[in-house]
Amino acid sequence: MRRRVLVTAMALITAATLAACVPADDDRADSRRSTSPSASASAAVPSTNTAMPSGDPMDDATITPTPNADSVGAAPVVAGDRIGSYAVRLPVDAGSREYATGAVTLDSAGRPASYTVASGDLVDYIAERFGFPDFGYLNTLNRVRRGGYPWPIYPGDTLNLSAYTVTTVGDIQGVVRNEAPPSPLPQQR
Repeated sequence: MRRRVLVTAMALITAATLAACVPADDDRADSRRSTSPSASASAAVPSTNTAMPSGDPMDDATITPTPNADSVGAAPVVAGDRIGSYAVRLPVDAGSREYATGAVTLDSAGRPASYTVASGDLVDYIAERFGFPDFGYLNTLNRVRRGGYPWPIYPGDTLNLSAYTVTTVGDIQGVVRNEAPPSPLPQQR
């Protein structure tokens, strides 16, 4: 009986917490007026390190923007090839965007091969720009020459975008590390 009471109490607390997070009817109506899911999501994305309003209990807190997963299609999967726990993906550049404005170098087939980090770039947005499932995939592509996650990014860093150049492309502030490659690792160029 005590267990049921505890579970019921936890459910009520969770429901109350979630109810406090739901916007007022007027706010929901405003968000439904947008015709594009990416337009409404990008409009709601705050800038990096946006301070909370004065008087808030979290005055010194910052908000880190999150990418809109619906704004870019997934990079195509290469059948049969794997890198670590991921299926190999061919990057597709969806174009420069806020938090992912760096320069792209193409391979001989015209696909994105490397990315030069620009000031203000964020890893999640870079991964989204190229259709990768998450920043973990980008980390897997770069951990040999940049070290394990978490790794910071700096303007001018080179990020590898291809599962076939893991051992030959990428640096962190001009330094190339030599970490153990993921397994399995596709044939390298």
